[in-house]
Amino acid sequence: YTSELTIHGANFTALGHSSNDIFVHIGCELCPIIYLQADKLICQPPLYRPKKYSKNNRLCYDSEHPWIIVTID
Repeated sequence: YTSELTIHGANFTALGHSSNDIFVHIGCELCPIIYLQADKLICQPPLYRPKKYSKNNRLCYDSEHPWIIVTID
């Protein structure tokens, strides 16, 4: 685990999106965005390994490592 996670991509800000419109989840845990550019974002991952199930018993990942999911809007 690290203090920052960098995700490279394209057009993160092309439609006027800001860090308030983009969400990164590692498992069920939120990874708050601390830096956003058109081609990359940096977020702060949780300090601990996310559990496989959320508080309401929803499966967050079914592999050895948590899924990283980026959603816009």
